Amino acid sequence: MFEILSLILLVAACILGLTRDGWALALLLAMFAFEQVLQASLPIFVQIPSLGNIIIGLTVAGAAYRSLRLNPEPFNGYLSPAWICCVVIYLMAVVSILWTPSFGTAWALTRWGLPYFGLFVIVGPLLISGRGSIGKFLSAFLFLGKAITLLMLFNPRFTVYTGRLGINLDALTRSNPLAMGELAGCLMIVGALWRGQRNAALFVPIRLVALVLGALLCFQSGSRGQIIFAVLISLALYPVAVRLKSVWAFLGSALALIAVALVLGWLLPGLLGFQEVRRWDAGSIEGGISVRIQNVLDVARAFAFSPAAWIVGLGFNAFAGLTTASSEPYSHVLFVDILTEQGLPAFVLLCIYFWFVVREVRWLFGAFRDSPRDRAGLACLVGLYCYELLLVNKQGYLWASVLFFLLGILIVRLRTRVAHGLDEQVEGDHFEEPEVEELAEMGRIGHARPE
Repeated sequence: MFEILSLILLVAACILGLTRDGWALALLLAMFAFEQVLQASLPIFVQIPSLGNIIIGLTVAGAAYRSLRLNPEPFNGYLSPAWICCVVIYLMAVVSILWTPSFGTAWALTRWGLPYFGLFVIVGPLLISGRGSIGKFLSAFLFLGKAITLLMLFNPRFTVYTGRLGINLDALTRSNPLAMGELAGCLMIVGALWRGQRNAALFVPIRLVALVLGALLCFQSGSRGQIIFAVLISLALYPVAVRLKSVWAFLGSALALIAVALVLGWLLPGLLGFQEVRRWDAGSIEGGISVRIQNVLDVARAFAFSPAAWIVGLGFNAFAGLTTASSEPYSHVLFVDILTEQGLPAFVLLCIYFWFVVREVRWLFGAFRDSPRDRAGLACLVGLYCYELLLVNKQGYLWASVLFFLLGILIVRLRTRVAHGLDEQVEGDHFEEPEVEELAEMGRIGHARPE
């Protein structure tokens, strides 16, 4: 049954992706988790591990070509300063392989990451043509993300080992639980902040299901940081997504979300086994933080005592040849990696990229201030960007951080197209703000049905 369901979902999502840019962008966001669902259901995706990503990549490329043909001035907002900074950072990383002390692992990571760089950074930005694209993307992701999550939670091939949900790809290899946690956190953020294309009140049950499924998948995959980040970002951006009428309304909404989290925490020992619960112990969390601190100290020490590295860097993935922790392939902290392995010039480019994203976010929130739907969509896009910003400095390295760069580039591109009047006309932008604060309403629904 799961074989048929997974195949139907893949075919339907790809057909929709070829005809709708929002679905193509949703496929990009969910790609690495979707890959595991396909591997768990159909043997051919285990025999050819990259097959699922190739199919999704071709779908995204087809959608980008369609966008080039149909949208006015499709390259307006494409060659932005943020995009240029991003491309130069990656080019510098490739060149720095020449002097890295870890040439073998650095080249392997680069060779693996180059196709994803092309897909996310070169092709992906074409999938947003204006403000209407945001809502289509978010609605598509809600449905696709929930379908993928259900297939993960109920497929018996997904089992728990050392507190983390996954599948055995072969006798020695197991799937990456971080991809599950990343999808789950994104699903929680969109479920908390997005309000749908039309009637916001009728969309509440859809969002509630997304919140609960995302939280369950986070717990099952042992993704501690992901669920914490998702909750904090949702709380911080909710007053932006929905114009609150009073401080008390925000406090009520925040308490509702916290209450849902407490109920899930109370149910946690029953939902999970002993090993899964242990990952949430204070000692286990503290151990994970201390490992990352030691990683940063290892690479920072080498950088500080090599003046030449201040300009050209230690070389991409130099950490692997410097650290005393042999089990750590990279430091897990992207900003530190760029500074120490690629030097101060690359780090300055990263700061410029980040500055442009922040500047355009401020402009867009001002432009969308009086549009309830556009404001909520932008809040979701910014929430996903902030989420990826935290993740790449918890578990990331350069070639695995393409989604973080893509989301920032999309924000900058959106601002340019809105400013030039190239964003498409959108229907249904006149719906009224709800009388009852939506997250508080979701909290009441969740309280009535804690399961």
